[in-house]
Amino acid sequence: MCTFCDWGGTTFSKVKKFGLERIEQELEWMGQQRIEMVTNTDANFGIFKDRDMEITDMLIRTKEKHGFPVLFDTNWSKNATVQLVDMAVKLMESDMMRRFTMALQSTNPEVLKHIKRVNLKEEAMTKVAETAFKNNMSVNTELIIGLPGETWESWTTGLCDLLSRDIIVEAYPVTILQNSEMNEPEYKKKHGITQATLKSYFSNIVDEYQETLTGTKDLPEEQMKKLWLWTWYTSMMDANGFTQVVTRYLNKRHGTPFEKFYEYLLDYGLTNENTAAHRWLKQWQGYGEKLEFNMFLAGLTYAPVLEDLGVTNRTQTYQDLLTVAQHFAPDDPLLTDVMIMQERQQTIFAHDPVTEITLGANVFEYALGKEELKIQPTDYRIHRAYPPKGTDPTWVVWYNSTRKNKKWQASVEYSTEKTTLFLEKG
Repeated sequence: MCTFCDWGGTTFSKVKKFGLERIEQELEWMGQQRIEMVTNTDANFGIFKDRDMEITDMLIRTKEKHGFPVLFDTNWSKNATVQLVDMAVKLMESDMMRRFTMALQSTNPEVLKHIKRVNLKEEAMTKVAETAFKNNMSVNTELIIGLPGETWESWTTGLCDLLSRDIIVEAYPVTILQNSEMNEPEYKKKHGITQATLKSYFSNIVDEYQETLTGTKDLPEEQMKKLWLWTWYTSMMDANGFTQVVTRYLNKRHGTPFEKFYEYLLDYGLTNENTAAHRWLKQWQGYGEKLEFNMFLAGLTYAPVLEDLGVTNRTQTYQDLLTVAQHFAPDDPLLTDVMIMQERQQTIFAHDPVTEITLGANVFEYALGKEELKIQPTDYRIHRAYPPKGTDPTWVVWYNSTRKNKKWQASVEYSTEKTTLFLEKG
C-alpha cells in the first residue's frame, strides 16, 4: 500500500464483488428513473477486466434503452492498461465519458520509491495515451504535490513533460491520514515532513479540516508555497488554451523547456504591475503564504481570473505572453504570428464564426503537429467552437466544463496555396 494511503488499510483489504444480476437490476432502475450521472465508488474499476467490461456493456445498453444514465464517472484501476482504454473508448463512443484518467501521483522514480508506488512503465503510458487520443479522448492525470523526495526541479520537469504530451494535469495537496505509514513519527523524521491543520479542498457547505503536508527536507515550506503558485498558474494557462501553441513552438524551434517558460511567465507577472495577471498572482501568492492550498485547485475557484485574463483584459494578456516569448527568442519574427494563432484557437464568444488569416509560416501544424516548419505564406480558416446545443452557459462556465477535454479549441484549416483545398487540422 502507498505510504500516503489508507484506503481499506488492513481491515478491508479484500475486494467484495456484487453479483452481476444485482448490478444489472440497479442500472435498469437508474435508467427508468432518468438518473443523469452515475459516479462509481469502486477504488479500481477495471481491475477485473472481463467482469468490468461486462458492466461497461450493461451501462451502454441501459443508455441505449432509456437515454439514461447520461454520464458515467469512476476511479480507474491504478495500473492502467490498454484494456482499460478499451472500456473507456466504449463509454466515449456512447457519449458517457469525456476523458480518461491515469493515476500517477508523481513522475519521479525517487518519489515513487519513497511512497511505495509503481506507475505505468513509459512504453505503457505512451501506448495508453496514444490509444485514447486516436479515439478523440482527452487524457488527464492527478498528481500529489510535495511528496517525500520531490524537489522543485523534479516536479516542474515532470509536470511539464506530461503537458508536452497533451496530458491535462491537476494537482492536489498531501493529506496525512491517521492510519497511513506517512503519519508514523519515524517516516516523518526521515523525510523532514512538516504539517498543519488546514481547510479541506472538499469543504463546501460545511468547513472541514485535514492534516496537510506543508514541506519536506527536499521541498521546504517556503519553496512549497511558490511551487503551489507555479503549478496553479501553469496548469490554468495550459488547460484553458492560453499557452499550448507558444510553448510547443518555442520548445521545438528554440529548445526552450516548458518549465523555464512558465517560471519566467510567473516571475514576470509577479514583478510587473502592468501585466494582466499581476493582481491575481499577488492575490494567490497571499493564499500560499497563509497555506490556503484549497484555493489552488482547478475549476471555479479561479473563475474570476479566467474571465479577466481571457475576456476583460484579453489584449493585455496576449501582449504579456508575447513579451515573455520574446525573452526566449528575441530575434524570431514569427512569434507575432504564433501569438495570433494562439489567441484565435482559444475560442471566445466575441470571435466570428469563421476567421480567415494569412501567416508567414505553418506555425499551427509545426507547433501542435508533426510538420516541419515551412516559412511561406500560409492561409488559415479558423472555425470557433460552440457550447453544446440546447445550453447557454457563460464563457467561464463553459471553459470550466471543457478544460479536461479541450472542447473550447477552435477547428483550424490551412492551405499554402490559394487554389488548393483547405486541410482540416483541429
